[in-house]
Amino acid sequence: LQKQKKKNIFFAMNFLLKRTTTKNLFGLVGLISKRNISCLGTSLLHVNYNSKHRNNFFIIPNRLLSSNNPVLQKLDTQINEVLPNLKVSPSHYKNCEGIRSRLEKIASNIFGADCKAYITGSSSTGLCLQTNSDLDLVVHVPNKNQKSCVKFFSAMAKSLKKAKFYPVITISRAHVPIVKFTDTFSKLQCDAAFNFSHSIDHSEYLKKFLEMDRRAADLIILVKQWAKANKCHGAVYGSLCSFGYCILAIKYLQSTSPPILGTVKPIIKNSNDFDPIEFRVVEQKREKNTETLGELFYGFLKFIETNTKEDLKFIREITDPTNPTANIARSFKEDKAIEMKKLVRNTIKKIESDEAILHELLGTKHNKIKVTNIVEELEDNEDVVKP
Repeated sequence: LQKQKKKNIFFAMNFLLKRTTTKNLFGLVGLISKRNISCLGTSLLHVNYNSKHRNNFFIIPNRLLSSNNPVLQKLDTQINEVLPNLKVSPSHYKNCEGIRSRLEKIASNIFGADCKAYITGSSSTGLCLQTNSDLDLVVHVPNKNQKSCVKFFSAMAKSLKKAKFYPVITISRAHVPIVKFTDTFSKLQCDAAFNFSHSIDHSEYLKKFLEMDRRAADLIILVKQWAKANKCHGAVYGSLCSFGYCILAIKYLQSTSPPILGTVKPIIKNSNDFDPIEFRVVEQKREKNTETLGELFYGFLKFIETNTKEDLKFIREITDPTNPTANIARSFKEDKAIEMKKLVRNTIKKIESDEAILHELLGTKHNKIKVTNIVEELEDNEDVVKP
């Protein structure tokens, strides 16, 4: 390894990672530590020893901008002023609960009294954005599978229209059959799936992490808005889904020094097909991390940039924590992944050159959000790109 040129060390490490066992990997890292190969800098190799999936190997990047840098302090100030305007009001969650209750009554009248409706997705975890505050629901119908529920979709549509949900669209031939409808009172667009417990599992999994540190929710909301504003979000458009961005943010927050987030593991139990998974937090003694949101947002971008230098598998092969055989990013197309890689690089350049204006990064100029040291008059600006 000492004979390798500096520019080839990174690729040599990745070559060996693909062809070594965990036991030999310990020896490799120990050899590097003893020989003091300076060209590796302060980057650390993070390994998830219990996983067989390659996408759990990632590099912790070096930062050009250190903590307490004036550029990151300025970025943090802007974030703290913009962030409250990205979140939905408390009334949104009250409306969601009202819709859930009404849907549960409709389902009970059609399928039986034992039906239950659950709120899932961002409306369940508190990660909703003002620009896209739709509602995801799951209806549990006992003793029926998804295919048998489809037979009742026409009756479901009629009942929804009577309850002031309009328009109603049934999608029965999808991988997960759903009923789409809009609440005429709150104007919320809703998607209801039947006996689909994975959506509930994802929400409960995220909640455990969000309870550890409030910065986790703030960073995820920031990242989601950044991705949506730059048209790099949504499985429907061939981009990475919201849950994929959440998992990437969690991985990064677990890799900080000291780590901000710990580990969450499922409780294995014998259950029926629908029974949602319960999760527990693995207690870890962690030192207090005092990084600001500005530093964390910049660090997240560097984290993605570093781990996508060789290939795009890090963002296109994301293991579902509730189903190890599933890939969250299965619909993430290669051309969209390349666009995301370029977007990350351009955003980092703007931040490091102190040219970053948060409104432009998040596409929030048209929302009339006031931020210090940023353009005062935004109403007449015709160059604003809306998300």
